[in-house]
Amino acid sequence: MTSTDPSLVDLGDLVLAISADHTFLHVGTVEAMLAHLPGGHDDHPDERVVELYDAAGRRLWPVVTAELVVTGFVPGAGPGDPDAVAARVATALELAQQRLTADPDLGRQQSLPTATEVPRPKGSLADVLGALNDELDVRPGPGHRAGWFHNLFHV
Repeated sequence: MTSTDPSLVDLGDLVLAISADHTFLHVGTVEAMLAHLPGGHDDHPDERVVELYDAAGRRLWPVVTAELVVTGFVPGAGPGDPDAVAARVATALELAQQRLTADPDLGRQQSLPTATEVPRPKGSLADVLGALNDELDVRPGPGHRAGWFHNLFHV
């Protein structure tokens, strides 16, 4: 199911993008990822290389056209490792918390109270990705139309 409301997304449709150094993390549908990841828009270039995973912990690889346009993702061969991927997510969230603690202004969002804690969802990898999708709200379209938590991973 594809929806612009993150709470209505099927957990099996979610994609995790995470950098090798764990400083970048995003969760969203394939459509949202294609629009948001480096190369998906020009207003916020990011040179970090990301790895993609599905909610079962399987590594995803890009589907590329002859024109070198990424149109989607397919799982690689072999089983996923949801525990290892969940550990990487936990590391990324810890690093994000360290950035937020070091610079509390990163938690500001318009008229809302300043955030001081990075969300730390619990459960299976699919549950964690679902909760992060709700928090990150990576919406298709140009630019960054999300809140402090989303933008914390662009610092």
